[in-house]
Amino acid sequence: MERVPQLPDVTMDKAGAELRPLYQDVEQTLRVPFVNFIFRMLANFPDYFEPTWRALAPGLRTLEFEQAADRLRAAAVPALYVDTMTGDGLSPVDRQAVVDFTDSIHYVLPKLLLVASCLDLHLSGHTPAQPVARLSPRAVGGVAEGTRLLGFVDPARADASVRRIFDDIRGLHAHPGVASYYRGLGNYPGFLDTAWSAVRTRVTTPAYAAQKQSVITLAQTLAEPFLRDEFASLDASAHNDISAVLAVFRYRIIPDLLLDVALIKSMLDGPEAARRSRFSIA
Repeated sequence: MERVPQLPDVTMDKAGAELRPLYQDVEQTLRVPFVNFIFRMLANFPDYFEPTWRALAPGLRTLEFEQAADRLRAAAVPALYVDTMTGDGLSPVDRQAVVDFTDSIHYVLPKLLLVASCLDLHLSGHTPAQPVARLSPRAVGGVAEGTRLLGFVDPARADASVRRIFDDIRGLHAHPGVASYYRGLGNYPGFLDTAWSAVRTRVTTPAYAAQKQSVITLAQTLAEPFLRDEFASLDASAHNDISAVLAVFRYRIIPDLLLDVALIKSMLDGPEAARRSRFSIA
């Protein structure tokens, strides 16, 4: 939790010539038009990130991985039912932007949790209890049509009302910063306020904690088939920092956001819609 804020956020515009093609491969492999925070942090360890991603990516481009993400996405919903929004204060154009962005994050979050789990398991020397089945060669890739990125509101430059919400989100979740999803919703302060007000009442409940632990446990089980002997050896000098970064994402940031976005998706389109993604090809 202390290490992540100390690391530079290596965004696409800051990526060098060697890193940019890797980022583009991340987008194509995970099928979204953006590079998520976990990769922008791992980019600070290029000797680890590049060879490990190259070894991991083929498994992420399989139908099996898409199916595993679908299972994890569905598991984030059942115990966290919320009422569908009756009014969100958005224009039709703005609502479509929010829905497309929410659907894009909702689609990729289970994949990110599987990636974080897989990398963390590998780093800790974990080996699957059962022999790993050979993954099918069917390739899955290419940014999904309809996925969308919203510009991120800088917490330091947000107006006072949005900054208060950002501070509440970060504080209640005990995150090292404000998640990109909420920074995107910061473009629509009224919707952000309504959505977070509903989510925050559930974050500290036993049901939320139980659902989060269930998702983390399931993610480990689902990630095991994607562990590969081809993973590159690690630079021992960076081992502790990489472990710290992966742990924050695996146990805190990604599962929290997965549950939050499942709740908001339920509010937008109903709980059944939150169990699946329109972008999944599984």
